Amino acid sequence: MPAASTVKVLISAALWSAVEEGELDAGRRIPAGQTPAPGGGGLLESIDPATELTLADLDLLMLAVSDNAATNALLDVVGFERVNALAGRLGLASTAVRRRMMDVEAADRGDDNTTCAGDMARLMAALGRAEGISLGACRRVLHGLAQSHHTDVIARHLSAPGRVVACK
Repeated sequence: MPAASTVKVLISAALWSAVEEGELDAGRRIPAGQTPAPGGGGLLESIDPATELTLADLDLLMLAVSDNAATNALLDVVGFERVNALAGRLGLASTAVRRRMMDVEAADRGDDNTTCAGDMARLMAALGRAEGISLGACRRVLHGLAQSHHTDVIARHLSAPGRVVACK
């Protein structure tokens, strides 16, 4: 199935895995004006172009408000190969990141990001158990998900008091 924003969790896991392995610096700064603007009016597209955001900032925007420009900027830094290699190591056989967010031409060519419910469940289980992803990387991804501004969509359907909802 087309993956939509669900691939953002995998991109975040690949980012923080690379940071934990010393391959990327979460404090690296990228000017907002140098991030790929996919259209759609995301928060990053509205920020002053001279504002510099860290990779950690971009990750938070990607997970908390589902910002597509932040996602594309991270994809440029992290790389499709690293994201897809992590999917392979985790056994996410139906998950592939083939294009940037909102790249309609690529989607029309059939280069869509894909996944399935089972793969997403495996990814979330890996994050919850720190299996195949370092504990530090898992904590960072889960922290970003917990900052989601989309919790009102699902939370009203959950009846357990004190339940934590981390959307994507």
